[in-house]
Amino acid sequence: ELRKALGDALPGEVRAGGRRSAVVTGELRSGRRAPVLAGTLSARLRQKQRNHRVESLLTRKVEPASAMAWLLGALPYPTAELDYAWRLLLKNHPHDSICGCSIDVVHREMETRFDKVEQVGKGLLERAEAALDRRLRAGGTEFVVVNCGPVRRGGLVEAVAPDADHLTVRAAAPGDATSASQAARWTAGEGAGDLGVPCQEVAAGGEDTVFDLELSPLQLRGLLPLLPGREILGMVVDQVRLSRPEPGRARIELVLGDREVGDLDMTALKEEVRALISDPAVQRVRVLGRRSRERRVIFLAEDVPGLGWRRYRVEAAPGGRSEGSARPDGPDRAAAAVTQGPQGPGLENDVFRVVVRPDGTLDVTDKRSGLTYPGLHRLTDGGDRGDLYTYCPPPEDHIVSRPLRRVKVRVVETGPVRATLEVTALYRLPVGLSADRRRRLRDRRHVVEMEVVTLVSLVAGEALVRLRTVFDNRARDHRLQAVFPVPRPFDSHYALSHFSVVQRPAVEPVGDGGAWAELPSGTWPHRGFFGAGGLTVFAPGLPEYAVVGRGEGLALTLVRSVGWLSRDDLENRPGHAGPGVATPEGQCPGRHELEYALSVHRGDWREAGAVDLLGRLEPPLLCLSRAGPSQTGNGGPGGAHGDGGDPEVRPVGPDGTLRAAGGLLELRVLEAERPDAVVVTAVKKSFEGPGDGETCRLVVRLVNLSPTCATVLFEAGAGACLGPPERLDLAERPARGEGAEPSWELRLDPWELVTVGLPLAPAGGPDGLPPRLKGYTG
Repeated sequence: ELRKALGDALPGEVRAGGRRSAVVTGELRSGRRAPVLAGTLSARLRQKQRNHRVESLLTRKVEPASAMAWLLGALPYPTAELDYAWRLLLKNHPHDSICGCSIDVVHREMETRFDKVEQVGKGLLERAEAALDRRLRAGGTEFVVVNCGPVRRGGLVEAVAPDADHLTVRAAAPGDATSASQAARWTAGEGAGDLGVPCQEVAAGGEDTVFDLELSPLQLRGLLPLLPGREILGMVVDQVRLSRPEPGRARIELVLGDREVGDLDMTALKEEVRALISDPAVQRVRVLGRRSRERRVIFLAEDVPGLGWRRYRVEAAPGGRSEGSARPDGPDRAAAAVTQGPQGPGLENDVFRVVVRPDGTLDVTDKRSGLTYPGLHRLTDGGDRGDLYTYCPPPEDHIVSRPLRRVKVRVVETGPVRATLEVTALYRLPVGLSADRRRRLRDRRHVVEMEVVTLVSLVAGEALVRLRTVFDNRARDHRLQAVFPVPRPFDSHYALSHFSVVQRPAVEPVGDGGAWAELPSGTWPHRGFFGAGGLTVFAPGLPEYAVVGRGEGLALTLVRSVGWLSRDDLENRPGHAGPGVATPEGQCPGRHELEYALSVHRGDWREAGAVDLLGRLEPPLLCLSRAGPSQTGNGGPGGAHGDGGDPEVRPVGPDGTLRAAGGLLELRVLEAERPDAVVVTAVKKSFEGPGDGETCRLVVRLVNLSPTCATVLFEAGAGACLGPPERLDLAERPARGEGAEPSWELRLDPWELVTVGLPLAPAGGPDGLPPRLKGYTG
């Protein structure tokens, strides 16, 4: 008998059956009775990567940043724009679309939708960042790191630095005004305390001359009305320097950048220029425009409050020492650094030591346990005669797993925040399959060379080896994987799934295989990480992995190239799975850029802290940087064109000074198997609002990725106008029943997904804005 029951009615229906019910665990994923079509996990992987990036943009940055700006009274929440973006993105999610198994024209249309969603998302994020910047920044060279999640955290941050020969980052002390700061430990030998922030320059733009004009005062006076704002030739005026280098001549130097740096009063500037050229002694004026020497630095932000901020400052380092200089007592043990060994350069931080072998594979030593995992990240390429639905190797396959010659290793970054090596390997691959599709072509006329460049990085204090691989795919009908062997075979492996972590067998029992609708492919899905045998691989946006052999290792799929929507001549799946249509774009030709990481450790994903490490790869942090003060006259800071800011809306402390750090809402895990097992998946404004009679709420969705119960505590920031959270259903309506009463403390069952809403109290400001939070002027 088959009965239909949903939700709360399900237990009663089970009891009413009068029989002892069997308990089935696992994923119920098998090709014994119906095809699984697991090959769709790796079909058109670039679109799956892009979908992940766009989803992450909306959920991890745009929605929470917009909610913060809304809570601060800085910006109406963009409900209509986000609704448009989500509806457009969902049009890319039908199973034949996001799975990559449709005709080529459908997937071209998907790219257009991705473009639109990304454009909307970036525009909304820029708007939210600008609103937060107006509320939170202190001006000058100060900038603010914003945490878009309610869990206190830190992470790797990139910021724009001023034009100076030597730089340092200073962090304001907790609870102090922004004037109270301590020097970065990498630049100040004395006075560096626990709040020191390692800082490293990663890029410096050139100083290309954009224009160089020789004008008379009359010509220049006629040009001034044509400059209504800061934009010139598609760039932005960031700095202006006026000078008179010699008698009868004046010089106006404009520094141009891609974004506004500081505040610049163009009206007052024009008045200064008019006063300069009104002097009868000035006969000629040289107007020079050059691109700014924009410098970008990375540093590790620490302890940023939930839905909050921490202030930093980039400035010239004292004593002419660079940000990468060692301290007087030697380099910090937690720093990331390049090492030299018998086989060439390697990497090291306080957790891992990485050595690059001549064949490009990596030996990673866990300094905590002393264990070494040799030969990691071996690129392996094999044939694929399957289709977009199913992977099927040719009977006479040819596996390419070694480069043509010794790899080239180049030092890219030396630390102390991040150390990076560039590993370049050249592979010779069969260009495709034979006419009967039973073997890979191997003669000299039918091979292509493929250069693979991998950036291998260690970040200070981080238990991750970060990898970024780039290649130009010129071969057809093949699958490229990154293989990670483990020292001892494993019986099972784990993977992050939808709101759970699943355990899977290393080998699927098949029997004679005759009764299967589709034979097991050996590949599995994941939603961020997978692992076994003391190794975890993190690959958000690359959803397919495989077990090597009978548990000797794991393999991440980097690209799978096939040219048919469906075929009916596959050994592991009888008959068609769809129309027998050629899909040449399914070969995925062209440039591929992939980012992933690995970690070695004792135990499983819990001991590895895999959930926390995944968050470090994509931290929900924004950097509101306006580093580099505007300059006038002799090039000094300040003056009429300095960074005036908006002091009437800045966050302040009890004594009226600018606060060094603060937050709107923080989530603390009180009881759990691991504190990082509770993961926040959404922070946004509720669907309803005061306009339709409903309470305006801040919505937080979280999941307990643990087989044990967890208790979390919500803490609203000082003066935040938020009431205690109440449970909501997935439609964001108040839940009913036991445990539905509002409470600052929330208990989560194992693997439970919960949505809560924190009502604004009092509700409703003008134009959809909440009332100004207490502790904020304006």
